[in-house]
Amino acid sequence: GPWPMETGPDGHLELPLAEPYCPTHRLIFRAGTDVCSLDGTPLLVLCPKCRLARPASIARCGNCGLLAMPGRTSRPLLPASRPPGGAAA
Repeated sequence: GPWPMETGPDGHLELPLAEPYCPTHRLIFRAGTDVCSLDGTPLLVLCPKCRLARPASIARCGNCGLLAMPGRTSRPLLPASRPPGGAAA
């Protein structure tokens, strides 16, 4: 289940980078979770590159363009090995 956000030495909440969190309940959720299990509130994710918050359901940061979906993997775009048949053209 979710776990509570930590408070920094200055007393402010330490927002997690690239992990879904609920700002209402101050909880961090497992990767791949989009809504709060307590009330269905959409979770947020803090971009690890530019630190802009966005809904956890959105893969690409609207500010810097970083493509990251916590806990979700995509198909590799390139084959794992070279295709048979020889050298590059």
